[in-house]
Amino acid sequence: MDRARCGHPLRLERSLLAQAATEIAGIAGPGARLNVSDHAPIDGIARLRGAIESRPAGATRGRARRRVLYVSGSTASTLPCEAATAVRLADAARDGGHDVLIFAAAMARIDANPGSRDESAAGAEEAFNLNLLARINRELGGDFDTAGFRHCLRFDPLTQCIESHLVAGTAQRVQALGRRFDFARGESVVVDRAHRHALARVEAHARAAGWLHSQLWVDGRASFALHVLERA
Repeated sequence: MDRARCGHPLRLERSLLAQAATEIAGIAGPGARLNVSDHAPIDGIARLRGAIESRPAGATRGRARRRVLYVSGSTASTLPCEAATAVRLADAARDGGHDVLIFAAAMARIDANPGSRDESAAGAEEAFNLNLLARINRELGGDFDTAGFRHCLRFDPLTQCIESHLVAGTAQRVQALGRRFDFARGESVVVDRAHRHALARVEAHARAAGWLHSQLWVDGRASFALHVLERA
């Protein structure tokens, strides 16, 4: 398991892939065909693809090369609820004839606390989200007082989502695209929702969809997981 103190999900995903690539390649088999969802870490996927391609090709004689689907952590975070996760896993089992599914996902924790995340990652996310207001001003004719909003993270335990909000520090009226919008003090705009996935729930949904765990890779802080699944 990764013991590095790197709390951003993308860095954790990349780190776990670096550790797991050789063993996942062993499950995938020589010459396996790897399909990847959007926004997967390029260097981590390159490491996995290289490990698969390095396996002796002669071992494929007499059987078809297996198909592997990689669902990235960024894709998993956009699933809005457990029902959507179940549908995604079922779709992966039904479509494309994949033999192995790698489901990368940030983990849900009982003590989830957005404020405890890696400081550098949180600072980058804050700057990125606040810059949205500057872009609205620049590209959509807006007049937001960008200094009048602050970035806030909130955790919804019912949906297991971390929400990024831009909160108005004072009441203000703004415009964009020729329309007016009134903000009360403390009113917020939700700019991002990131779903977290409990290990037991992923396992249950995977089993119901026809997948069984072959491997499970979790970072040392129990923040991110790679679920390596095969057809039941």
